[in-house]
Amino acid sequence: MKYNLKALNKDPDLRNKFTIEVKNKFEALEASAAEERQWAILKDSIEKAAEENIPKQPKREHKKWMTQSILDKMALRRKAKQDPLRYKSIDKEIKKMCNEAKEEWINGQCKEIEDYKKADNAYMHQKINDIASKKRTAQGGCIKSKDGKILMETSDILERCSEYI
Repeated sequence: MKYNLKALNKDPDLRNKFTIEVKNKFEALEASAAEERQWAILKDSIEKAAEENIPKQPKREHKKWMTQSILDKMALRRKAKQDPLRYKSIDKEIKKMCNEAKEEWINGQCKEIEDYKKADNAYMHQKINDIASKKRTAQGGCIKSKDGKILMETSDILERCSEYI
């Protein structure tokens, strides 16, 4: 499970508490100890301070754009397996809801990228990778232009995002 480092950035009290704890443990290092031993102690102190102070991010098992209403519909669809007509109509609704939710999520991400364009370049690139990454998108889930062309370049993705602002 990963640590929620955004909480560390947003909460100055949490950041201060974490920093003080790491400093205290770092100052307690033995000056005469070998460098490898000092590194091991420093690493352990940072890990323990993180474990005690930084909240963990919950693991997500579904796509980031998936909503609770879609998940509820999926549960309803599973129950309707015995009735093919009902199953098909619910499935059609789910696909429509998924397409709308994904489009809305991508537009929100694009707006966020545009907001961070000048302020935080690293975060902006992280968001672009989050949207365009092949590991994290569904099959056929590429970002497309209005005319249906698949966008591969970062500049094209940014241009598409700026259309919604």
